[in-house]
Amino acid sequence: MSAATQASLLNTDGDDSCPVVDPVDAPAEPDDLSLQIAPGDKLFPVATAFEERTGNRPHPTTTCRLCRKGSAGILLPSLIVNGRRMTSLEALDQWLRDVTAIRNAS
Repeated sequence: MSAATQASLLNTDGDDSCPVVDPVDAPAEPDDLSLQIAPGDKLFPVATAFEERTGNRPHPTTTCRLCRKGSAGILLPSLIVNGRRMTSLEALDQWLRDVTAIRNAS
């Protein structure tokens, strides 16, 4: 980060309190709203949700990759709660159906 950028992030009104940071643009809304975690859904760690549904616990890097890069072009919906990636069983079920449908079509 350049010195000018760092200086622009700091509060320049004379007090030494927390730096003032420009707001970050909110991410765009996804086109496919069917793969969302609904309010009130019970959340599980991604690996635990996979183990519940498939009987196999994936490697931690696999769960991170599926949430960040996806599979068959579809990201696994997740939320980060206290530093852990969480998902709902409903979102995982829908994601598994969608990925399977895409893989079967090709």
